Amino acid sequence: MKYDELDFFEFFESEPFYLFEKEAGICSYSYEKDDFKIYASLSCYENYMSIDISYKKVRFTAVR
Repeated sequence: MKYDELDFFEFFESEPFYLFEKEAGICSYSYEKDDFKIYASLSCYENYMSIDISYKKVRFTAVR
């Protein structure tokens, strides 16, 4: 899976967190403000992406 790291950096306003070494291609991004939270997990080599969005007690999860 290809994605633009700069786009994710600008949206999440932070660097990615790599679950293993960077070369493994598995990372996550997160953003929190007040009761709003968004979390994205990516695996470049497995072509996998998961997004979790929550506001107060309402939660939405999407996997591709």
